Amino acid sequence: MRIKTAMVIGMSLCTISMVFGSSVVTKREKQTTSQTAFIKKRSSETLERLTPELLYSYLNFKFDSTSGNNFNRFHGHANQYGIGGNYVWFKKKNVLTGLYIFNVDTYASSQFFVTGNNPTALRQSIHNQTLLGHVLKSFNSNLFLDISGAYGINKQNYQMDTTLSNGVNLFGTAHSRNSTWFASLAAIYSKSVKTFLITANARVLYSSTNSGNYTFKFQDPFPPGNVAPQRTNVTWIMENLELDYKWKEGIVPFVNGGLIQVARFANDRQIIITPVNGALPQLSLNKDGFRVGGGVQLKYKSLYVRLEQKYYSAGGSYTNNLTLIKLKYKMS
Repeated sequence: MRIKTAMVIGMSLCTISMVFGSSVVTKREKQTTSQTAFIKKRSSETLERLTPELLYSYLNFKFDSTSGNNFNRFHGHANQYGIGGNYVWFKKKNVLTGLYIFNVDTYASSQFFVTGNNPTALRQSIHNQTLLGHVLKSFNSNLFLDISGAYGINKQNYQMDTTLSNGVNLFGTAHSRNSTWFASLAAIYSKSVKTFLITANARVLYSSTNSGNYTFKFQDPFPPGNVAPQRTNVTWIMENLELDYKWKEGIVPFVNGGLIQVARFANDRQIIITPVNGALPQLSLNKDGFRVGGGVQLKYKSLYVRLEQKYYSAGGSYTNNLTLIKLKYKMS
C-alpha cells in the first residue's frame, strides 16, 4: 500500500513538474517572441523615419580686385563630399534632425601686388573636414524653422614665390591649421499651386574663421617669416526662392535664385596675405552678392536624385560656378 501510494505521489509530482516546466518554457517563448516583435517594430519605425543622403559638388572660383597698379587675384577649384541623413522625431513628425560630415579639398593660385612691395605668387591646398547638424521644426504644412551649426578644421599648405628688389627670387613654404564654424537660423515657407511648388526662405548666418599664426620657411640664407593670426567674422543675411514644376511622375525641374548681403564684417588684419582663408573663399569676402541656379530632381521608388547648377557673383570681382549631385533615400 505504501509503495502504491509513493508511486502515485511520485507520478503526481512528475506530472506537476512537467506541467510547470512546460508552462515556464511556454511563457519564456512568448516573452522572447514578444520582445523580438517589439524590437522589429521599433527597428522598422526607426528606419521609416531615417533618410540617408550622399552628395558631391564641384566648385570653380575666380577673384580679381584691381586698383591702379595694385591688384589681388586668385582662382581655383574645390571638391566637396558629404554623407549624412535626417531623422524624424515624434509620431506627428513635426521635428526633424540631421547630421552630416563633409570633406572639402580646395586648391587655389593667387597673385597680389601693393605699391612698395614685391609682386607675389601663392599656391594653396586646403583640406577641410566639417561636422554639421541641424534641427527643423514644422508648424504646419507650409511654415518651418531651421536651426543649424557646423564646425570645421582646415589644414593648409602654402608655396610662395616673390622677386626681391635686387632681383633675387625668394621661395617659401608653410603649413597651418585653422578652424571655421558657423551658426544659422532660417524661416522657410512652402506652398503648392497646382503643379508648382514655391519655396522661400530667409536666413541669418554667422561665420567665424581663425587662421592662427604660422611661419614661412625660405631658402638659405633668408630667415623664416612669421604670419600673424587672422580672424574673420561675418554676419550674412540671405533670401532665397525656388520654383519646382512637377512635369512628369518622378521628374521635377526647378529654378532658384537668391540675394546675399553682408550685415557685419570684422577682420582683425586689413592686409590679407593669404587670400583664401578657408575651404570656401566667399566666406572671407566683404561683398554682397547674388546667385541663380537650376536643375532637375528625379525619383525612382524611394530614391531621389537632385542635379543642380549654380552661379554666384559678389561685388563684381568674385564669381563661382557650382555643380551639385545629391542622392537621398527614403526608408519609409
